[in-house]
Amino acid sequence: MLGGKLSLDHLNWQAATDQHGATFDFGMAVANMDLASLSQRLGWPAFTGNIDGRIPAAHFQDNVLRLDGGLEMDLFSGRV
Repeated sequence: MLGGKLSLDHLNWQAATDQHGATFDFGMAVANMDLASLSQRLGWPAFTGNIDGRIPAAHFQDNVLRLDGGLEMDLFSGRV
């Protein structure tokens, strides 16, 4: 993905019902993703370099994305 690698640790999807929209639970990691390509696609200012990151667990329900365990990123020669 964008010159790097996208890994899904887990993915659970439940289709929308009459009462609720679709729900997702997932964990993922990205490695060596090209930040310039990502910035361009998202309409951000031009950044360069690569990005590594991990979302241990996330849940999407009722148009809300909730992260469990935080978001870890290696970028700009540092760690966030």
